[in-house]
Amino acid sequence: MDLAQEFDVDVHMLADGTDDPTSRSLEYLALQTIERGWRGRVCASHCGALAAYEHTHATKVIDLVREAEITICSNPQISLVLDGLRDRGLIRRGITRTVELLEAGVNVMTAQDDIDDLYYPSGRGDQLEFTSFVAHVPRLTTPEGIRTCIDMVTTNAARALRLDWYGLAVGKRADLVVLDGRHPREALRLQRPARS
Repeated sequence: MDLAQEFDVDVHMLADGTDDPTSRSLEYLALQTIERGWRGRVCASHCGALAAYEHTHATKVIDLVREAEITICSNPQISLVLDGLRDRGLIRRGITRTVELLEAGVNVMTAQDDIDDLYYPSGRGDQLEFTSFVAHVPRLTTPEGIRTCIDMVTTNAARALRLDWYGLAVGKRADLVVLDGRHPREALRLQRPARS
């Protein structure tokens, strides 16, 4: 945060990339964001401990994140592989509280931060693929949920980057990816290669 303020840049941080319920880096990041006046300029990835918190504490942290205007980046594929490794029997799903964050009004995006590496050797950076994962794991599979998942790699991600030129409107940049499908559900279900 000191460096961000010195150079007037945004912050993106891996926060609580663990399923340990005693980890508190997201909470601390939210408090620092508010105290330093950096609202809307911070993104936190993974945030797995949030899923392990007792519900009352999780609600408190989610409220702080909303107040700090922090974007949460859910990385479902990597979290599914790494979280819950020591669990036996009922194994936790291993992602942050995506639905509760969305319901609280937090900007939530999804991405993949490991491409063909030791953490996730299957990573290939396909946005439609990890959109499918974020639809499945927190069960966002209704038509509205699927639309939300598409927003998480488009509109919400652009909001996190503070791209004021993003969107389909006169005067905006004409970059787009065309998905093959009659509607978002079909595009997500078929996963045909995109055209750009």
